[in-house]
Amino acid sequence: MRPLTCILTFVALVANVRAASTLPTPITLVTYDAAVGNEFAVTTSVAGLTATPLQAGNSAASLEPGVAVPSSVFLMTTVASPTAAAAIANQQYIQFTAAPQLGVTVTFETMSFRVANGGPSGPRGWALTSSLDGFAAIQASATIPTTAPTFTDFQVVLPAGAPSNTATVFRLYGFAPAAGNGIFLDSISLSGTLVPEPSSAALLALAAGATALRSRRKR
Repeated sequence: MRPLTCILTFVALVANVRAASTLPTPITLVTYDAAVGNEFAVTTSVAGLTATPLQAGNSAASLEPGVAVPSSVFLMTTVASPTAAAAIANQQYIQFTAAPQLGVTVTFETMSFRVANGGPSGPRGWALTSSLDGFAAIQASATIPTTAPTFTDFQVVLPAGAPSNTATVFRLYGFAPAAGNGIFLDSISLSGTLVPEPSSAALLALAAGATALRSRRKR
């Protein structure tokens, strides 16, 4: 094979690797559907992404199966937190972590969920923060207009950011006027794009091109 042909072949291989590894269409990355008896578990997780169960973590709030509303989870405030800011200050949250596996990058785009007040007193609502900005700001917040068993659907557009190959923690806070109040959550899902890193395949193409060039020179 001529040297120029070898170089052109290598360039084509790298270009094909990069084109094949770019998947810009957003997909559902992970879901939590609170199946009865296994309410905190991951329901689905796309290949290439690892997600933890829903958990209270270091939160002061209480996370319970939504017994009064089957197939849901219940976030109960343990400290009166009548606003989103108060809920954050008082650590009234549940969380989960989503992490791309080795050789994969992820861009998170939206989070969706269904939520309902646990009782008539209010206002009650939710707030979202994440490690995308180091939990520095409330990324979205709203009061809840419906009481269980009637749920309201919400979708949050997450802050735009560069693709990441590290774990991201998402925290959903519940605010309510008194300790012992709470909110029901169901059908939590996270969407975005998952992209295999092209470096490994590109290195293989580079090695193949270099081998071909060395072979040509020895002739």
